[in-house]
Amino acid sequence: MEAVNNSITPDLNKPSKFEGLHFKRWRQKMLFYLTTKKLAFVCTSVKPYAFDNPTPEQTWALQTWTENDFLCKNYILNGLSNDLYDYYSSYDTAKELWDALQKKYDTKESVEAQPHELQKIAHEIIIEVINLDEQFQVAVIIDKLPPS
Repeated sequence: MEAVNNSITPDLNKPSKFEGLHFKRWRQKMLFYLTTKKLAFVCTSVKPYAFDNPTPEQTWALQTWTENDFLCKNYILNGLSNDLYDYYSSYDTAKELWDALQKKYDTKESVEAQPHELQKIAHEIIIEVINLDEQFQVAVIIDKLPPS
């Protein structure tokens, strides 16, 4: 009698769970993973128009897009931590989900990078022994902040 191998081989391309930090790195890994699954295009495509009397090609295109969208959305959701999964699982399409993640986490990382840049500039000024008025420093920092 033959032995049956029931072990599941993990997919080494699958990114680790996104916990809310290092989005750009996770996004790149997720896009690579979706590309290996031939689904990355779904993150940027919109649902095809549903015609009243569709041709077989239009029906096939809609069905194919729906299946790919379902797979892509769930691969992305499965790449999120449990808390983020619960929050983002209500999005209807992979594109909406992907756009929401980018909108929140791309902006957050760029805002977090700005204070670091300001600290580097301040450190360079200190090294050069340049005395700057405190009000000037505050005005420069405020000027660098985003309008929101």
